[in-house]
Amino acid sequence: MSKYRVVFDTNQVMSTKPPLYLPFNTNIAQFKDFCVENNIEDIEVCLPEIVIRERIQHRIENIAEHISRANEAIEPLQSIGHKTKKIKKLKNYQCKLNKSVSEFIKKYSLHRIPVPSVNTSFLLDRAIRKVKPFYDNSSGFKDTLIYLSILEDARGAGAAEVYIFCTADKGFTQDVADSFEVESGKKLYICSGIEQAKEKLDELIPLNRHLEERNNKIKNLILKNIGSITAEINKAAFKEGDSFFEGRLGNPFWKSGVVPPIYMSSKNNIDDIAGYNFKDIIFSEFNELTGLLYNVKVIVDTEIIYRIPGTKQKESEFSLTSGSFYSEELVESPVFHSVLTSSISGRDYFWPKSTHKRFTVTIRCDLGADIIKIKVAI
Repeated sequence: MSKYRVVFDTNQVMSTKPPLYLPFNTNIAQFKDFCVENNIEDIEVCLPEIVIRERIQHRIENIAEHISRANEAIEPLQSIGHKTKKIKKLKNYQCKLNKSVSEFIKKYSLHRIPVPSVNTSFLLDRAIRKVKPFYDNSSGFKDTLIYLSILEDARGAGAAEVYIFCTADKGFTQDVADSFEVESGKKLYICSGIEQAKEKLDELIPLNRHLEERNNKIKNLILKNIGSITAEINKAAFKEGDSFFEGRLGNPFWKSGVVPPIYMSSKNNIDDIAGYNFKDIIFSEFNELTGLLYNVKVIVDTEIIYRIPGTKQKESEFSLTSGSFYSEELVESPVFHSVLTSSISGRDYFWPKSTHKRFTVTIRCDLGADIIKIKVAI
């Protein structure tokens, strides 16, 4: 007996894509991988018999559509002399699909929930009274059968303690979950998809240590590449601020050491920025894409490095190991600070500068290949 059973509705496993012999999409495989990655052993993934039969019927209809389209394409060719024969339907699609489904269930160790033992009168009574998941217009027959399947499973021997039902159908409201608990004594959580089901499991099971291990791997990969991230930040900042940075080295005022008053406003003071040094990083979001691929959003705190007017910079680069900015050659006094001083007509002017700037960076991490891709938001 497992503690948790996660049940998939038809709309969660539907697929119209090839291969035609397999009526399910990749959601079940992805969810099973999630359970393995997080060492969740006390759990079963389930498919109601009604869902299985519906998907097989959908696939048979898909095959018929493919045959129809293929034959429509053949007809014009036959009219000009091609002897290509039209495709005839086979009689054993049902058998082939039944076999494929059985192999799929065995491969992923799925629990198959039987059709409920209910009579027509019972269903009619629920429809008339609009008992959810029946809707106001009395639709929801199939959904009601699926609900009763899960309910009967929860009442039977070997039932789980907690059920999670993944469905996009609006008939499955919190009222349905409350009724389930009253009728079976078991908990039912209704989730709109597998991502929400993962989040629910994270609440119910102490998964944090497993997710923490994963997140630590991601963090270590990012920190290992902090120099590259800092370089990309500087590259993006200078690219975005080309109009601000142009003339930083060639402006005659900088060369003479005299700063015109226009540069004293905060808007026009960016010409004296030499670059950004890495200070700290805040990990904001971890989003799983597929397999070992993740999108991570971070906030990078940087120290703004300023250049005193009058110094010249030949070439600027970034240390890809430390993430620090440095100049290959600085003529005169290579002094960097956050308050600039200038002398105009014998008077000294001081104006404060921001010392830090934060950048939002999206990083795609591939834990399998141990590489990252960086996108900086300016």
